[in-house]
Amino acid sequence: LNFWLIGYSLGGRIAMFNACQKIQGLKGVIVEGGHLGVQDEEESNKWRVYDRRWAESFCTEPMDKVFTDWYQQNFSTLFTYEDIKGGADKVPFQVNWDGVNGALKELGKCPEFDPEFFENEKAFYKKWEEKWKKEPETQQIPDVFQRDRYLCSSEPDMIFSLLEKAQTAVAVNGETATALIVFENGTRLPFELKKREGRWKITRIICE
Repeated sequence: LNFWLIGYSLGGRIAMFNACQKIQGLKGVIVEGGHLGVQDEEESNKWRVYDRRWAESFCTEPMDKVFTDWYQQNFSTLFTYEDIKGGADKVPFQVNWDGVNGALKELGKCPEFDPEFFENEKAFYKKWEEKWKKEPETQQIPDVFQRDRYLCSSEPDMIFSLLEKAQTAVAVNGETATALIVFENGTRLPFELKKREGRWKITRIICE
């Protein structure tokens, strides 16, 4: 019996692991979004603990719960980061760069974001940082920060429910595109995308 293993994300890691076991009949693997692993021993030990926890979940918990937890893990981490601080008791608004960089690091784990996206996000926050330095008396939080920039929320289930009911429109112009998500309450979230090696990647949130 000759066969190939095909895996995405965790499935990719499983496929690569099995490829290292010299299984008879295995002709090769096709992997997308599977991490090759880390070389640092300390980091590797952290991932072993992480993997054991997930392995236990897969063996002992209902699959629908495990997969819900699996696909929400980066999402749940995102809402722990605060991108701005200040604005109360006459304290000027400031960019919380630790929070911004933490959120961008989490988003960097998602292959749908183009490297250009992260540069645009940093430029966005730098623009507001300069604005607040020039206008330190500003007390009203700008509208652009009134809603969750990355659809982060302390109630992920609510956000997913809103996304299921939202309408989406996409306009393609060659190798670039604009996507618009419109929620039931009228909130509009526009994105810019570019085609990279045959795959569409998010390059900018059009919300300045």
